[in-house]
Amino acid sequence: MRRLFKIFFVLLMGLGLLVPAQFAHALTNNYSVFKATFLNANNKDIIIVSEARQQAAQKFVTDMGEDAIGFLSNDGLSAAQKKASFKKLLNKNFDMDTISRFALGRNWRSATPAQRKEYQRLVNNMIVDVYSTRFNDYQGQSFEVKSSKPI
Repeated sequence: MRRLFKIFFVLLMGLGLLVPAQFAHALTNNYSVFKATFLNANNKDIIIVSEARQQAAQKFVTDMGEDAIGFLSNDGLSAAQKKASFKKLLNKNFDMDTISRFALGRNWRSATPAQRKEYQRLVNNMIVDVYSTRFNDYQGQSFEVKSSKPI
């Protein structure tokens, strides 16, 4: 019986309906995920990703893209206002602290708390500065999410 459960959960993982818990943080930052603990082959927690969650993820990406297109295509906004809108979008939708920590790698451990905070601030500003210089390249392109699949 236990082997049958293992096969069932491995099959669900293969179909993308279950996600190992160590990847759940990537899913839970912007919408909720139902978490259930099962004994699988590795005795690890499993996250159930329903079709509703998949649609929520697709909506999240679509809404973020529409927000970006909204301020990029608004000729009434100055460059500084577009830059501020981008910074707001970036910090609302991306875990910039984790991204900057990952970028620093093993050096994160040797940095003091003050150095870490300053580094995270500088990385955020650098990303905003780099991308905001490209806003003038926007020529009215559209954005569409055509499909999604659980990972």
